[in-house]
Amino acid sequence: GDNVPLHLLTDYVKGKLKPIPYTGRGPVVTPIIVAFDPASTTCSESSNIVIMQLTLPLPAEVEIVYENLNIERTVTLEGAYFDSLIKTYMDDFNQKFEDKFQLKSKGYKDEYVTFARSTFSNLIGGIGYFYGKSIVKSSEVEKPVYYWPAALYSAVPSRSPAVMATLR
Repeated sequence: GDNVPLHLLTDYVKGKLKPIPYTGRGPVVTPIIVAFDPASTTCSESSNIVIMQLTLPLPAEVEIVYENLNIERTVTLEGAYFDSLIKTYMDDFNQKFEDKFQLKSKGYKDEYVTFARSTFSNLIGGIGYFYGKSIVKSSEVEKPVYYWPAALYSAVPSRSPAVMATLR
């Protein structure tokens, strides 16, 4: 396979994307399969990442399902089943939010309650916990090296379209 230096990876991937005219029978999918070895400084085509470009006429709706093949499911998390699960979790979140903060019972308008829920959800949704070894590359070593196992708390801002529209 191709061995691509990391500094050329973006150009390599862009060069592999091939447009396919839309025929109206379904989405246009152009997969590229490449692999990245964190201990290496090159990328090869032995497949642990899939990059797809979808070109669809608007309006469009796309559902991409990634499933862990090691987890046995009786139903795939897609379509109406997935939508019903999301609705259940959203209703549960909305009820817990109201139980905790009681904004509706305090007389806040629905639009303010929706804004508060979105803001809180985005704040909490951006918090993550990771544990493992970091891969570090420096001028002191020839190849990237693994550091010791450590915990990491991370907070990344997350802004949904609903919150951004309310802020404007």
